Amino acid sequence: MRWSLVQASVLLVVAGCRELGEVVGEGARLWTTTANITLDGKKQVSLPVRGDEDSLLVTLEVPPPNLVHVRSLSDADGEVVFDYRRWSRAQLNLTNAGFPARVVSLGWPIVADDPGLHWGDWTLEIGLVDADLRFTDGDVQVSALLTDDDDRESGTLSVAFVYTDGLELDDDFVQGVQAAVRVFREVYQAQGIEVRTTVLSHTGQQLAPPVREVEPAYVGIAANTPFDTVHVVFSEIVQGGFAGIAGDSPGPLIPTTRSAVQIGAWLAMGVDGVFSDREVAVLGETIAHEVSHYLGLFHPVELDWVTFDALPDTPACDDAASCLAQVGSNLMYPLITCVDDGCPPQNELTPDQRAVLQRYAGVRETK
Repeated sequence: MRWSLVQASVLLVVAGCRELGEVVGEGARLWTTTANITLDGKKQVSLPVRGDEDSLLVTLEVPPPNLVHVRSLSDADGEVVFDYRRWSRAQLNLTNAGFPARVVSLGWPIVADDPGLHWGDWTLEIGLVDADLRFTDGDVQVSALLTDDDDRESGTLSVAFVYTDGLELDDDFVQGVQAAVRVFREVYQAQGIEVRTTVLSHTGQQLAPPVREVEPAYVGIAANTPFDTVHVVFSEIVQGGFAGIAGDSPGPLIPTTRSAVQIGAWLAMGVDGVFSDREVAVLGETIAHEVSHYLGLFHPVELDWVTFDALPDTPACDDAASCLAQVGSNLMYPLITCVDDGCPPQNELTPDQRAVLQRYAGVRETK
């Protein structure tokens, strides 16, 4: 999520499952199964990696009131490559997959040093808990998207911009968004990612933030676009007063209640309801910031000034002043740093941050 400065100041193969999955696009395969978990709340699921598949995005879903999380991921040789215990109590953020929720996703690899996928049956360990975080029994829907793309220096990301609350009828807002999307494209182009866009509209009541996991509209929106699309939804406001918020980090590429980034229109346009050049630039950077969360990036430092991302090349700092000086120009800085005389650009990313973006399963080889 992103705050304005003023806000801040106040694998189990089960009978009947499809062993190889469904081909959903060139170089992409979706494998699904249902894991039946008993009272001990844990289950190992066998996840088949085939061919030249290079990127994995596995999404787990459960109905309320239960919550699910990824406990570990092991490669075909039995080597544990991800263990939630390393991150669940650390003051370093790498992925949200280890934290219980109704919908969680784990991408692999995440960073440049992570061991890559290779042929064989990988093992995913799932944990299921109730609302009191006690292990319980139940079914977990497992969806694994595997893609073939060994180019980690460039790629294409498909983004659908979705207008809600009748915002598509506001010409000034639409023109401001179009200008902001050009800023977003430039930020991503500097990271070797071409952004391809479509524009949609959605009618209905005001949407809840995707991070709350309660909004069925995001399921319907995602179900009507290609599988590798990230959805940026414009609403009049984002509940909680945020400039924008991502459904998860990383976010899923299947239809779920978390399958969106939400951006607030009224906050973006300012009190006069008309975009200035400064507001256009901030909106473009906010879109890029929230989409980058969705692709797996975290803030280099959180507003407690003691929690950081897990990337070695984002500087550590320990108070507001030093953090602003060291990482205030980073795209993922948690505050919009506008002051009376302008808004300094916040569009930089480090090589390690770029590597995370390039490894997201939705960043595909440019054709």
